[in-house]
Amino acid sequence: MDVRRIGLAAATLAAAGLALTGCGGKTVAEQVVGGDVEVNPSSVKISNDEGSIEIGQGSSLPDGWPEDVPEMPGFTLQTSGKGTSDGRTSFTAVWEAAGDQSAAVKGYVGLMETNGWTVETQMEGSGQGGTGGLYALKKGTEAVALISNVESDKTTVVMTVTPTAG
Repeated sequence: MDVRRIGLAAATLAAAGLALTGCGGKTVAEQVVGGDVEVNPSSVKISNDEGSIEIGQGSSLPDGWPEDVPEMPGFTLQTSGKGTSDGRTSFTAVWEAAGDQSAAVKGYVGLMETNGWTVETQMEGSGQGGTGGLYALKKGTEAVALISNVESDKTTVVMTVTPTAG
């Protein structure tokens, strides 16, 4: 999936807002991404034969999301997507919760370990203006990268699930 084209279409839709849906903008967006564009009052879903992305409130995990990678409990899904390259599908999800949820993120990583995932990398600390962590987990032929950031009284978690060689 050409992320640049999808990003351009999402930015175009966001900039023009709901006005595009009333004046044929959906057709323009579909031409930009070469696929389907579904605009709802609080989200945008873009998909083509290479993958999909859903942005906004009311997002759901994409079809095919691995069953052994649970949703982040207590967090709200903000964005999700999937893409296929060389016959291998990768998934991404972004969750958000109010306050410093560092303990909840660590608890989630512990849950993953209980379910057979191995933590290969774990880095916790503070960065520019916030705190967070980076975790790399592996199980079988799947890898999960989880990056958390606590800033401005909210915690954001970006998770990517990718197939590994083997």
